[in-house]
Amino acid sequence: MSHNKFRFDGLEELRQALRTLPDDLANEAGVIVQAHAYTAAAAIRAAYEKHRRAGELADHVVVETPDHGRFGVGMIVRSKGRNAFLFEKGSEARHYITVNNVRHVLGRMPATPTFVPIMMDFRRSMWLELAEMLRAHGLVVTGTVDRVAA
Repeated sequence: MSHNKFRFDGLEELRQALRTLPDDLANEAGVIVQAHAYTAAAAIRAAYEKHRRAGELADHVVVETPDHGRFGVGMIVRSKGRNAFLFEKGSEARHYITVNNVRHVLGRMPATPTFVPIMMDFRRSMWLELAEMLRAHGLVVTGTVDRVAA
């Protein structure tokens, strides 16, 4: 019969810390995600403002917070302007000739990719900061964030 004993000091504290770890991580990640979402929205608004004529693109960039449950974190940055798609993707020129044989070319709008490139930069930065946060908590993060799609 063996008389070996193990005594753990702080076992209950460890158990409590493990129970709150997901909450703590979600809260800390939420701060990071929120900061990047609002900063990205501000950068997109600023980029849209440089092209303001009579449009309203900058006025319709919004940040939404969907419910991701207890451990989920996420925010959505949207460009809800009516002309956002045309601004980003552009449009083809349309040609027509009047009954007096006058040729008209209208509707051509060059593409001005703004939203997606800005979001890709901020998303990459956010993922790098989230990975660093996890490392700071002693978790192992593998892989790289070379390119994050929009």
